[in-house]
Amino acid sequence: MMYLSNVIFAGPPHNWLKDFVLTISIVIGVGGCWFAYTQNKTSKEHIAQMMKDLEGLQKAEISLLELQERLEKAQEENRTVAVEKQNLERKLMDEISDAKREAQRLRELREGAECELSRLKYAEEELVQVKSHNDRLPACVNISVHSKQENECAE
Repeated sequence: MMYLSNVIFAGPPHNWLKDFVLTISIVIGVGGCWFAYTQNKTSKEHIAQMMKDLEGLQKAEISLLELQERLEKAQEENRTVAVEKQNLERKLMDEISDAKREAQRLRELREGAECELSRLKYAEEELVQVKSHNDRLPACVNISVHSKQENECAE
């Protein structure tokens, strides 16, 4: 029999199955809270690491864009230099061909001048010979030759 004092101080008769189920539920609840806490902490660490990685990636992207701009500028300068080089080469080739033409013209003039000089030397030699021959003639013949030359010049 059960007395009222037993029920008040000890409670109703003990059901071990309910106690076991309650204990298991409490352990599972505490384990779930601990698992949620560790997952939350791990996810915050991962998010912090991802933010650092994203900042590094953003810096790398900015650096890449700057390098691409510098590369484009360098390529444009290279193209400009190549065009200027071609223009200078073309000008130099034109100047070379002009210089060759001028050299050829001067060569032809020199050859013409040499021919003219040799012709003048021959004429001078003939004059010297005529003069020396003229000096040997008597004075009366000499005067007639001079007057004949004066008549030819006047005509």
